[in-house]
Amino acid sequence: MIFPFRVLGVLCMVGSLLTHVAPCAAEEVESPPVCFQKVPVAMDSHAFSTHRSWQAEHGLPQNSVQAITQTRDGYLWLATFGGLARFDGVRFRTYNTGNTPNFTTNRLLTLFQDRAGRLWIGGEGGALMCLEADRVQPFGLAEGVPQSNIAAICETPDGTLWIGADDGLFRREGARFVRADSPATGANRVIALWPTPDGRIFFGRKEGVFVLHNGQTAALQLLPQAALTCLFRDRQNRFWIGSEWGVFVWQEGAPPRQFLKNDGLSHNLIHSVTQDPAGRIWIGTGLGVTVFENENLRPATELELANQEVQGLHLDGEGNLWAGTTTGGVHVFAPTRLAAISLPVRNDPSVTAILQDQSGTIWVSTSCSGLHRIRGNQLESLWIPCVWAMAEDRTGALWLGMYTGSLRRLAANRLTLYGNADGLPGSAVVSLLVAQDGHTLWIGTNVGLAQRTPDGRFHDLTRLPNAPQTWVRTLLEAPDGSLWIAADSGLFHFQNGQFSRFTTRDGLGNPFVRALHLDANHILWVGTYGGGLHRIDHGSCCRIRTADGLLDDVVSFIHEDSEGNFWLSGNRGLSRVARSELEDFCLGRRSRVDPLGYTKADGMPDSETNGGFQPAACRLRDGTVLFPTIKGVARLAFDRTNRQSPPLLIESVAVNGVAQPVHPQSVFAPGVRRMEITYTGLSFSVPEKVRFRYRLEGTESDWIDAGSRRTAFYTNLAPGTYRFIVTACNNEGLWNEAGTTLTFTIQPFFYQTRWFQALWLLIVIGTGWGLYELRVRHLLARAFHLEMLVRERTENLRREKEKTEAANQSQTRLLSLIAHDLKNPLFAIAGWVKLARENLKNRRSSEVCDEPLHSINNEVQDMIGFITTLLDSAALEAGRLRLSRHRLDLAELVKTVAARQPVSVPGRRRSR
Repeated sequence: MIFPFRVLGVLCMVGSLLTHVAPCAAEEVESPPVCFQKVPVAMDSHAFSTHRSWQAEHGLPQNSVQAITQTRDGYLWLATFGGLARFDGVRFRTYNTGNTPNFTTNRLLTLFQDRAGRLWIGGEGGALMCLEADRVQPFGLAEGVPQSNIAAICETPDGTLWIGADDGLFRREGARFVRADSPATGANRVIALWPTPDGRIFFGRKEGVFVLHNGQTAALQLLPQAALTCLFRDRQNRFWIGSEWGVFVWQEGAPPRQFLKNDGLSHNLIHSVTQDPAGRIWIGTGLGVTVFENENLRPATELELANQEVQGLHLDGEGNLWAGTTTGGVHVFAPTRLAAISLPVRNDPSVTAILQDQSGTIWVSTSCSGLHRIRGNQLESLWIPCVWAMAEDRTGALWLGMYTGSLRRLAANRLTLYGNADGLPGSAVVSLLVAQDGHTLWIGTNVGLAQRTPDGRFHDLTRLPNAPQTWVRTLLEAPDGSLWIAADSGLFHFQNGQFSRFTTRDGLGNPFVRALHLDANHILWVGTYGGGLHRIDHGSCCRIRTADGLLDDVVSFIHEDSEGNFWLSGNRGLSRVARSELEDFCLGRRSRVDPLGYTKADGMPDSETNGGFQPAACRLRDGTVLFPTIKGVARLAFDRTNRQSPPLLIESVAVNGVAQPVHPQSVFAPGVRRMEITYTGLSFSVPEKVRFRYRLEGTESDWIDAGSRRTAFYTNLAPGTYRFIVTACNNEGLWNEAGTTLTFTIQPFFYQTRWFQALWLLIVIGTGWGLYELRVRHLLARAFHLEMLVRERTENLRREKEKTEAANQSQTRLLSLIAHDLKNPLFAIAGWVKLARENLKNRRSSEVCDEPLHSINNEVQDMIGFITTLLDSAALEAGRLRLSRHRLDLAELVKTVAARQPVSVPGRRRSR
């Protein structure tokens, strides 16, 4: 069978190559019928998209995971042969005999949470423990627990706890466990338990299935020649009975159906069974997982566990499938909204264009690995390399744009070629668009734009004024019939036979335009290669970049979903941002946008998407959108949104580096210099994309965006009562608005207490009052002193004034005397001078002149003496003259005075 298939493939390849190299002529060249090679492809919209695993090197206690359960608070618990692990998606916490008091064994077999929220743990050697409020309570022989392996635990509707052990079935009565089943011949080992709402308990022993009802045990003959390993009842009330020889499906009132490896099981040894929300049954076997859907079994090869022995399976609250293995740790498969469609190509899996035709067939082209079509879950390949553009006209014909310069039309399974000889410009076709009339074909080439009219003729538009003469990447027809053109040299608009151009001068961040989208309000959105996203409204351009919150400045495709979100593809994956956010940013109502990013971790085959050709993505009829990546197709399903917001928990509090118990109302000692609050959000779909924000009421009014950080730090908190609030969102941006809180009180030092502060306040007030009183008294005394000083100074001033007035009066009198004393000598001098002149005029002898001159001299001496006396008197008053005493000859004084007596001047009478 292999040889004919290979021959057929070679013949198809040769025929396609001959078609590919056929010369282009003015006439249409039709090829022989094309043939496709068929291979299966996974197109299940319910398939799990992502796979992660953890082993001991990542924090798992031990790589043999025997049981998995999720408690109602959201934590995932793993029973291993190295202890119990609690997992929040990021961090493991281990409970074992070395770090947990009362932990009796590390080799654990089963887990169960009762209605009170307590976690029951069963292990080897009769180990039964109950974990509640982070404390372990052991149960042993004193409580009636058999000293043999505890393999199963359950709870009946009346609240009774049951355990299955190697020694039989036991139920809890009060504080003890008592035997509930009748001892059987041979082995009594109870391997599995399953209670039903009517009060019955189905349990499995190695030799078969038994039912306990009203104290009576009955055997059900369901497992011929097979040893039972597990029990599971699905939502259709069918029992799935795992054994060492396949799985049995039994519904009461009907015979069981046995499925073996020949029926589709990956292995006959069955360890665990579970059911997902879609109704599929997942079976953990000795080699991988088998899935039962549509009444058929098939190995779940997409789970990548073909070489692992799967011990336990569990579906968590978000629909993620967990698988515990014997030696490979724990694995999780998440049904995220993004899934990868891998193409079975050996060379380049880089996808270029994607299209869904009128019949529902999906066409996928690759850069160098041929053309593929998908019908249902069947993929068919045709060797036509370098298809970079596709379009379907109204007749159902498929048009293929080739990077090698030709245009092909595929209709009725035949290819027709067109090239330069037909009027097609350029050497590459990278974009195609069928006009609204259904027949006109717009063609984007490496040298500009061309058109094929319904009459079959090609028109070269590259020579029109302002026409794009460069790579034309994307074409968009507006409702008015005009054409928007994304090119390497800018954005062009073709209307009424005229081109207009928008470049960086008009606000474009980069002239390399890749993506176009026209929204319901006829606003044009433009994606560029490196320049970000643009909003163009009546010539006004708004640019949104990574600096404004965008995740990538490369925008290769823009898709708007029914909820008003934009999906942008680029080199860093897909991003989702609400159109309202973009509008608010461009209108100045917000400073940034806040998109969500999707990468390979979310299920894409690769984070880098492709673009620069048309169509760069495709919306299918069921609402799914397919995006091209460099390693296959990314399938975006809008019905796969994670609608569960993360449960939030405060895990620990450390004060000054010392761990403290966490209580709803915690009280901490004085002196909190450093506080660390550790919290977690329990979302397992994409746990690394859980985002947190928190605030501490009493110190912070705004939320602190912590990103993925799970610890809050505070320093030097003052005494008082605080309320810490933390919220989180899942990988889809759904926030747990209620969040969780921690209220705590920091006690004060004695000097920070109210009574001490009140006492200190009284002391301060008393001291202040005393100081005030002292100050007032000091001020009053000073005021009195100043008053006395003022009075004294006033009295002195009065006295000085009186002295001054008296001195002024004396000075007045003195001036009057001076005036008279100076006036008389002057008159005498004047007279004597006149007499001397007359004598000289009459030429009298000198004796006649001697007397007047002698008299003049005497008068002058008298005046000099008088003036000297006045100066001495002034100096004496100013303190510059000191008096000295010496003897006075009175007789000589009289003679001197007599000698200076004035004499009469002839012709003038002297007066006094």
